Amino acid sequence: MEVQFRRSGTRRYSVTVLRPGLPDVTNDPAGGFDERMPHDLIHFVVERELGLQCGIFGQVAAGGTAGSFFPVVSQTLTVREAARRRRALSKRSGKLMQAGRRDTAVSEAATYLVHGAWQARRTDMVAKPHHADPTAATRSGFISALQLTRIFDQLDALSTRWSALEIGESMTVNWPSRGRG
Repeated sequence: MEVQFRRSGTRRYSVTVLRPGLPDVTNDPAGGFDERMPHDLIHFVVERELGLQCGIFGQVAAGGTAGSFFPVVSQTLTVREAARRRRALSKRSGKLMQAGRRDTAVSEAATYLVHGAWQARRTDMVAKPHHADPTAATRSGFISALQLTRIFDQLDALSTRWSALEIGESMTVNWPSRGRG
């Protein structure tokens, strides 16, 4: 599955997910814009590194919407076919969200902690109160020190790519196929 993060405005971004064999979905505008790293890209890295198969991106990969993605509008579908697909997608998404409650909660908590730790280790940043403790992520029990190091390396590399994008440009990251962890 390919996930495209597009800088769609001055302080705006979108996420479009291209799913082989399934309808593409999008979240536009996506929440949590940041010049260095959009919130959803941090979720993506955290979920991929921690192997959260039923987190936000795992649910989307399995054919759901995680409650925040919507089908990409297709001009080739009839109104009736589009409505039928929306109903089927909604039903599948509800089941996946129920099954993924634990992974989604871990993803939210871990993403918050990782973002704070990643920001706190920047030497050029004026510390913000909720970003003051870079060790909180590993103390949480969600993330090992090794995982945190790998996540930081990925965030640093992706941040460089993201920061270089102009409005209208995008970058693509890949979600592992199911069963590959």
